[in-house]
Amino acid sequence: MAIKSTSVTLDGLKYNLDDRDRVAAQLVNENNNNFTGVNLGIVNNVLGTATALTLTAGAQDTAYTITQPANTALVDAGVIVTVAVAGSSGNINIKIGTDDDGAQIAAAAALMSSATAVPIGVVMSTAGQGEGAAFLAFAADAALHTTTERTLYIRAEASATVTAGTLLPYISFIKTA
Repeated sequence: MAIKSTSVTLDGLKYNLDDRDRVAAQLVNENNNNFTGVNLGIVNNVLGTATALTLTAGAQDTAYTITQPANTALVDAGVIVTVAVAGSSGNINIKIGTDDDGAQIAAAAALMSSATAVPIGVVMSTAGQGEGAAFLAFAADAALHTTTERTLYIRAEASATVTAGTLLPYISFIKTA
């Protein structure tokens, strides 16, 4: 199927197609005209549930679990600061594993490093830095692809007393089969 490169009229309104529109149409075509749910070659996301990971007072670890669907490969993972983090001077490290307190996917990296705050909107991931000027990095030889559904553990390890802050964990993946 050739993707039309001229304008299209729909419900009496004229639309001009740009490259993004044509790419989207081609992806729908390649996925058997089905563009719902998880599709091959498309980056999909899973956010934590409506209850985000909340850091509580006192130096401690807080864990969150998220499900990676079967036949997918991780392309990004991390946390989004949805409520600014405040506390005493110290560190908050983020790591991701395939078992509780593990680091099989990403070793610990500093979301907060010897500071007292992380502003709202910071994304700590393989593509975004935390306050500690560090990225989460996928571990060497990490099993980013899975053929079966699995649970990933995203952990915030705080050496500081955290008095406020909410983190929203997420993963991004592509479907491989």
